[in-house]
Order: sequence, then C-alpha cells, then structure tokens
Amino acid sequence: MAKILSVDDSKVIRDLVEAVLTENGHEVVTANDGAEGLAEVRNQQFDLILSDINMPVMTGISMVSKI
Repeated sequence: MAKILSVDDSKVIRDLVEAVLTENGHEVVTANDGAEGLAEVRNQQFDLILSDINMPVMTGISMVSKI
C-alpha cells in the first residue's frame, strides 16, 4: 500500500484519482492546488505525488521545485 498525494484544481479529477487508488488499496490525500500540496508535503511523507501542471495559486511545476 502506498501513500499518495493527488494535486489537481479539478474536483472531478481529484475524486476520480482518489476513488481508483483507494479501491486498489492505497491511502490518498488530495489538495486543490500546488500551495495546498506543498503544505501537505511539509506535514507528512508520501510514496508518490500525482500533480496537475496548470493550477491557480501555485502550479505543479512550482510545487515540485519547492519540494
């Protein structure tokens, strides 16, 4: 089982990714944008991060650069 962070500004995509991954036994944490994703990474460790690139507030590229 992996702990996965899913970062996307689309609720539909976040919900879909979370449903598929949890159905397959993974723990999923979601974030609405790169800033929220970065905050989650600062508070806990993840085995994998799935991120959109174009998001408001902070892009996926900016988030990864800061990680």
